[in-house]
Amino acid sequence: MNVFLMIVLMMVIGAIIGGVTNSLAIKMLFRPYKAIYIGGKRLPFTPGLIPKRRDELAYQMGRTVVEHLLTPESLKKKLKDENFVRTIEGWAKEEVGKFLDTEKNFIELAQQLGIHNLDEVAEEKVIRFIEKNI
Repeated sequence: MNVFLMIVLMMVIGAIIGGVTNSLAIKMLFRPYKAIYIGGKRLPFTPGLIPKRRDELAYQMGRTVVEHLLTPESLKKKLKDENFVRTIEGWAKEEVGKFLDTEKNFIELAQQLGIHNLDEVAEEKVIRFIEKNI
């Protein structure tokens, strides 16, 4: 019974030590977000490793995604997938249907999409087209 109790006690102590060190390691990686200065000297281990190297990590992750996840072959494969094509067609039909079912005119729809002064811009382009071709 004494040996069993000793083994259980060692397991509990090991679990506590492991939990505390993992918690400390995670906090050292992510916190603090900014450097802490005391008397003009930067406190060691501030900011955390990940906030300090954020720009480099973002660049490397972007490069990894472009080189390994979004390859031309994978995009071609996805665009040829029948399920994906059906989903996109359904979404496009639904969106076009929304525009066709509205009571708004073309200018109001253009303003809803963020295109302002459509009538003036169109008139100006038509005049330029006519002047150029005549």
